[in-house]
Amino acid sequence: MPKGSQAGGSARAKHKDLTKSWHRRHRGFFFTLGAICGLVVVAAYLASRVWPEASWMLGFFGGVALTFFLLMRWSPPGWIENWEVGALGEEATGRQLAKLDSTRWSVIHDVDTGRGNVDHLVIGPGGVFVLDSKRVGGRVIVRADDIRVERMDDERLGYPLPVANVRGLAAQTSERMFAATHIRAWVTPVLVIWAEFPQRLVEGDWVVVHGEDLVGWLESRPVRVASENIPRIANAARAAWIA
Repeated sequence: MPKGSQAGGSARAKHKDLTKSWHRRHRGFFFTLGAICGLVVVAAYLASRVWPEASWMLGFFGGVALTFFLLMRWSPPGWIENWEVGALGEEATGRQLAKLDSTRWSVIHDVDTGRGNVDHLVIGPGGVFVLDSKRVGGRVIVRADDIRVERMDDERLGYPLPVANVRGLAAQTSERMFAATHIRAWVTPVLVIWAEFPQRLVEGDWVVVHGEDLVGWLESRPVRVASENIPRIANAARAAWIA
């Protein structure tokens, strides 16, 4: 069975690259901040030698200064942290997919499309599935064609989860499979949710499923591909995107 990259690999690499770039752009700020915090730590240590009765309080201030510096250095802007959050969602899905029987299922992670990536391609008895992992803060609710993340503290801060991307990738995968191998296969787009999702599963032309229920749902799909054809379909799905 074909294998791709590690789940979440490109998102984690992007987060690392962006964090390095952010550190470089703010090198002067972090140097100055580090020098100030370092002076506070040294001053607290020297003062504790002079006033040992105040050692605990001085150590506390030194610890606060060091912690403040580390928190500032390790806290890039939210738009960079979103790549880390995305990687965590993809990795969680990858751990679930690892539970599938590898003699019956083929899983390809992190497929580069040239304009983003397919988080996971899954091929098995139930057909071909394009999976998009979503790890979000809030409660996910599906109403008809609308998928929304609701903030329980303030509904006005909710936002929609786009499904067009995964639907488009599923359609493109099917078209590319046929163009590359003349194998026609139905490709199901699936959003895998890592968040509070009371509905757990919503099925239609596309599927929204909680990550913890993903493997059970995949294994419950009606058989569309004979076991002897799964390697051929998997290779076709791989060939659709991977040169």
